[in-house]
Amino acid sequence: SDLVTRDAALLAETARRNVVQVSLTITTIERKLARQLEPRAPRPDLRLRAVRTLIEAGIAAGVTMSPVMPLINDSDGAILLLAQAAAEAGAKWFGGHALFLRSPSREIFLDFVRQSYPRLAGKYQTHFSRSSYLPSSYEETIQQRFQRARERFGLAARSATRPLDGWPEEKQGRLF
Repeated sequence: SDLVTRDAALLAETARRNVVQVSLTITTIERKLARQLEPRAPRPDLRLRAVRTLIEAGIAAGVTMSPVMPLINDSDGAILLLAQAAAEAGAKWFGGHALFLRSPSREIFLDFVRQSYPRLAGKYQTHFSRSSYLPSSYEETIQQRFQRARERFGLAARSATRPLDGWPEEKQGRLF
């Protein structure tokens, strides 16, 4: 949520001596689709503004596009648009994952597809009645699209495991 920015000062202070990374999930940059998928969640532009606020406060932040849904938000264009918006907001990384559905989420999501995307309902129903996951070949295709987007906009694949600028030199205190 964009509400993470309320703690920006605390996160920045914590980041001085610890690894602090915030990844905001944004499913789509398209406002209408976002309202369909997440009617009560903060709009994509608010989450992108939160990324910018965090970056400006010195906090490592990135964007996770998830879930990526076949024939809904998985096109090269959709991924590129979100990657571009993430880069413009100052995000350090960009990635995402394909949709997976387990009970009871499966039933709720399949109802949504039947109502909002009736032409896709049969395909989704058939696939997800056999498996909670999309084929690995689909995930590979999506990851290739993410890689092209990252290369185009200069984004990392994942968050760093250490502070972006390192910690100030300090001596470790002894516990005993």
